Amino acid sequence: MEAALAERDARVEVLARRVAELEALLRKNSRTSSKPPSSDGPAKAPPRSRREPSDRAPGKQPGELGFTLRQVQRPDEVFTHRPGACQGCGASLRRAPVTSAEARQVFDLPPVRLRVVEHRVQHRRCRCGATTMAAVPAGVSAPTQYGPRVRAVGAYLVGYQHLPYERACETLADLLGVGMSVGTLTSVMTRTGDGLAPFLESVREQIAAAPVAHFDETGLRVAGAGAWVHSASTESLSLFRVHICRGHDAIAAAGVLPVFTGIAVHDGFTPYRRYGFAHALCNAHHLRELAAILDMDPVAGLGRGHDQAPVRDQRHRPARPQRRRRRHRRPPARGLSAALPADRRRRQGRQPQPARAAARLESSPSPATNSASFSKSAVRNGDRPAATVTNGSSVTASVHAAGRLANPPASSKK
Repeated sequence: MEAALAERDARVEVLARRVAELEALLRKNSRTSSKPPSSDGPAKAPPRSRREPSDRAPGKQPGELGFTLRQVQRPDEVFTHRPGACQGCGASLRRAPVTSAEARQVFDLPPVRLRVVEHRVQHRRCRCGATTMAAVPAGVSAPTQYGPRVRAVGAYLVGYQHLPYERACETLADLLGVGMSVGTLTSVMTRTGDGLAPFLESVREQIAAAPVAHFDETGLRVAGAGAWVHSASTESLSLFRVHICRGHDAIAAAGVLPVFTGIAVHDGFTPYRRYGFAHALCNAHHLRELAAILDMDPVAGLGRGHDQAPVRDQRHRPARPQRRRRRHRRPPARGLSAALPADRRRRQGRQPQPARAAARLESSPSPATNSASFSKSAVRNGDRPAATVTNGSSVTASVHAAGRLANPPASSKK
């Protein structure tokens, strides 16, 4: 029987831990884990900033560059507006002298339209019979093509503003009147990437030579399949690379960590430990993990043992109102208190908090899980024995014998 009960208790403990783990997974959100904000759903809590309040006023700070619209000395066009008649008497002001002029400037875009430049490549025949064609300028390889500025705007919309290809083509058509197809824009992006190869190699070398660099990875959908975006960055440089793998193969393909000799700052992903001279963990991930710990149910134990008291979040506990201290009259001694000397009697009235906690635990309907031990000799000698009460969280309370046993059993009452 005892073996069956022990097996049952062990199984209940395992199941309780499993339930706590599953509940912790359900409570995770973008604030307490690496999950994106879009996964929080419509019932997500309002965002809470982890920044400490400062004395700075909101808005632009002193010394920062502003973007105020100011008048220019040489405008592109000037229109002069002359008054025709006097507002007082109605006389003509055609020959009246000008006393002052007020300048008001309007900043606007000129009409946007494509500018077409035609290159006529001549073919000339020599007296010897040979025909020679003129040299073609760089970038003019077909009867029609888009110029470098149009290609730069398309690459900017996709590569920097992260617009989808179809929306980037719509933007080009709406704002610039460029009817570019998705296939053409794809080829523009490919050519742009190939042209950035020397620049990317320079960025890779500078990050690899930096004393401190940050590394991270995140998921991405590419052509309907899962992939990973790996980043390596410093204070002024960032390098991104898309790979189908997350671990060593992608890190080696990026080419930064295998030759990096500085301090690698990351989120603790195991493959990062294989590279670099020294490692540091990202504090942003630490803050999210600490927020997850604070949001966990104290019953789950927060990874603590069952013999330790649970930790509760003190931030969200409402402040208790101040209570006025009221003096209670000492009631007449009853029960065992009457048998004690007057100088050793415990003051009657409101019990101390440890005694109240122990009394509540003693009144629990499950005596199998609660245990208390008292020393009768201590009661006889008028001492204050300590009662150790255990209910799964190892709560220890000091209970005064006279206070605990002030009320005699019902059978001893007259």
